[in-house]
Amino acid sequence: MLRPLAFLGMAFRIIPGHRYNPLMALKITHECINCDVCEPVCPNQAIYQGVDIYEIDPALCTECVGHFDKPQCQAVCPVNCIPLDPDRVETPAQLLEKYRRLTDPRQLDRPA
Repeated sequence: MLRPLAFLGMAFRIIPGHRYNPLMALKITHECINCDVCEPVCPNQAIYQGVDIYEIDPALCTECVGHFDKPQCQAVCPVNCIPLDPDRVETPAQLLEKYRRLTDPRQLDRPA
């Protein structure tokens, strides 16, 4: 069953018996073809060229929360190689707080 996550304009699936994780961090898999369409659409500059493929810095990725209704890298990826990473679970509140930290100019001089 899908339920709207209204304040983010998203939906999530409720799976009986599973812990509720509406959002998870994103990762780029080895199916990446290095086409370079994801890097320029990231509002937080979290995507960068790694050794073999593009990578996402989880400290900078907000899954576009605060910027867009859905992750822009996923929207433009031609090979769908940017899935959710179950090893890096973040709540909507955590993503929004990260967005605020990254976009607040007063936070630039403070340690993370």
